[in-house]
Amino acid sequence: MKDNRKNRVLDVRSNERHMTYKAKWERDWWFKLPPLVQFCLSYLWDYTDNGGFVSPERISDFNYKIFGTNEDKFLSEDYVLEQANSVKNIIRVAPDGYWLFEDYIRTQTNRIKLDCSQGIDRKQKSGNEVKGFVRPYIIHGVNPETIRGIKRIVVPNDDMLDVGEYGFNRELYDLVVSNRKHNEADFLEKLNSES
Repeated sequence: MKDNRKNRVLDVRSNERHMTYKAKWERDWWFKLPPLVQFCLSYLWDYTDNGGFVSPERISDFNYKIFGTNEDKFLSEDYVLEQANSVKNIIRVAPDGYWLFEDYIRTQTNRIKLDCSQGIDRKQKSGNEVKGFVRPYIIHGVNPETIRGIKRIVVPNDDMLDVGEYGFNRELYDLVVSNRKHNEADFLEKLNSES
């Protein structure tokens, strides 16, 4: 009997696809990273969600896959984070402890403005791509306007804020608008103190 396993088509689901930034192989900041950290970051990138978030606990999984039980060679979360951000701010730690790849969204899409005006809750009209990118930021408590590569978030219209079963619209509004007010208050306070 012939073994056809070598010729089988990959079983690929949509949540397993990620664009990669191949120009990193031509950038100084990438080559300044230790090779094991580069490999670990590539591994973590493959496990990110739609917004670019990954649990740092994945490093333990990486360690066991690469080093087996040789714990002397294991990479620590602190080491990977320190090395990743030593040359370029690659990773941001979210309020819930997850790691966010700062340039992830820019690599996945050319959108620099995300229009959520028609709502991002279930069965609302902002579009699946926008919903897929924005919802993880809400879940992890990160204002999407602070993400490198996003120029502007259009928040849900007032009549959409409390519509929907999951409350994503109100949470997005609160994240973005409260951050804007906080930044404006800081700016005014600094301006007044200088005069």
